[in-house]
This record gives sequence, C-alpha cells and structure tokens, in this order.
Amino acid sequence: MNILIDNKSGEPIYNQIYSQIKNQIISGELKE
Repeated sequence: MNILIDNKSGEPIYNQIYSQIKNQIISGELKE
C-alpha cells in the first residue's frame, strides 16, 4: 500500500489518506 502526502496541496493530510485508501479498496488493490 502506497500513500502519497502532498504538503503543498490545500487538502488536509487526513483527507488525502482517506481518499487514497478508499480508492484502493474500490479498485481492489486493498482488501477491506
């Protein structure tokens, strides 16, 4: 599992992590 954090984006870090984990579960890359 790779999670990329972009400190320069205006999006909060917790939101970046949430979005990436959700997308990995949806794509089947990460099991629930």
